[in-house]
Amino acid sequence: MDYTSLTAEQLRSLIAEIIETRGDSLSRTKFTDEFLSLLEDVPGREGDECSAALVDVAWVAYTDVAPHNDIDADNH
Repeated sequence: MDYTSLTAEQLRSLIAEIIETRGDSLSRTKFTDEFLSLLEDVPGREGDECSAALVDVAWVAYTDVAPHNDIDADNH
């Protein structure tokens, strides 16, 4: 499934949830783990494989709204 299968509102909600519960300075690895975990709860996405493109789009959205994120750090 490609990133267009997730609405902009769903993406914003997932990003907001990650920032609220885990903060705005996650490493990409930690962010990806959190994102994939939350994605399982999106209606219609249960059990779907997540494409790398969707993770990339989500990461860009996260770093855009999480100004304190150090995108090069992978040790948080």
